[in-house]
Amino acid sequence: IASLTMEELGTAVANAACLPDFPERNPEVFAEMKKVFQSNRREPYSQCTAVIGDPRCDHRASLPNIKVPTLIMVGIEDQTTPVRDSQNLNLLIPGSFLVIIPQAAHMIPVENPQAVNRALAHFLAALEPEALRPILSSLTN
Repeated sequence: IASLTMEELGTAVANAACLPDFPERNPEVFAEMKKVFQSNRREPYSQCTAVIGDPRCDHRASLPNIKVPTLIMVGIEDQTTPVRDSQNLNLLIPGSFLVIIPQAAHMIPVENPQAVNRALAHFLAALEPEALRPILSSLTN
């Protein structure tokens, strides 16, 4: 990875973050996403990815202390944060809700926005049912 340019790395990250057929189905969106990844600066990006495996960044012991409504969404084909990781979060965060988004990898709001919007609306409806009733009815049509 260290030998790749940010253009090459951004392309690799964009490809890994999406379903294999996403670039063909949504070429304009994929091109924009790739551009965003490619525009990262090398040093901060390297620092960020370096801490992923650092034991000091393991906060699982704190998760049972979360006391706010929590929605966890993951794409069924996500290789970056696999479904099993989200299932573990769901087990550790009391009362959390897990939604596995079909036809999506890591970029779920871009790959399957309808499913993400529906899951978010249902989650929020449990908290504020009257405020979201119009939104939910528009999503089911």
